Amino acid sequence: VYGGAVGTAGMADAILPHTPDGAAAWETSPTGNRATPCLRCLFEQAPPPGESPTCDTTGVLGPLVAIIANFQAAETLKILTGNFERVCPTMLNIDLWANTALHLKVGRAREHGDCPSCKQRNFEFLDGKAGSSATALCGRDAVQLRHRQHQGQVDLAEVAARLRQHGPVVLNEFMVRAAIRDGGQVYELTLFADGRAIVKGTGEAGVARGVYARYVGS
Repeated sequence: VYGGAVGTAGMADAILPHTPDGAAAWETSPTGNRATPCLRCLFEQAPPPGESPTCDTTGVLGPLVAIIANFQAAETLKILTGNFERVCPTMLNIDLWANTALHLKVGRAREHGDCPSCKQRNFEFLDGKAGSSATALCGRDAVQLRHRQHQGQVDLAEVAARLRQHGPVVLNEFMVRAAIRDGGQVYELTLFADGRAIVKGTGEAGVARGVYARYVGS
């Protein structure tokens, strides 16, 4: 059950994927086929690095997290108990500050597209072919991260504006560099216009990915 929240807005969606043989419990339910579009039917590609806000750069409204998490928990219980007909068929989109709550009808998204995951059975993110790669830079106490599917240029000015609240920032047309204190440790984060990033202050890929995800976006 997908869920996300940042700032004052959040969304959640219960996904019952289509399977190759159509034999999953939700596809053979006595009340009919309850399979839904997958996440890539709705969002085929991840956003470019730095385009989306994160909880660390923008913050998140506490009550919003509870609402999204409770929705996810309720939908999960329906799935685990086999009550597929009770699973919410729409995507929940809520903004607590603007006092809006929308149920978006996404049920036909799969038939209107050629989804790389549930139609073509191409699982790039699970196979590690999409997302980012990490390389420790020998002798530099730093890790380079590269997004395999990123195309185009990162909006460095937008990223710099978000990072300034966390420490000194240097910005030019080629890169943005920021000193970030995270968990008592100071890291130097350098993001280039082509999406490459170097996190200095650690040689561990997992730590570097965490810093990048929190301050730039996954």
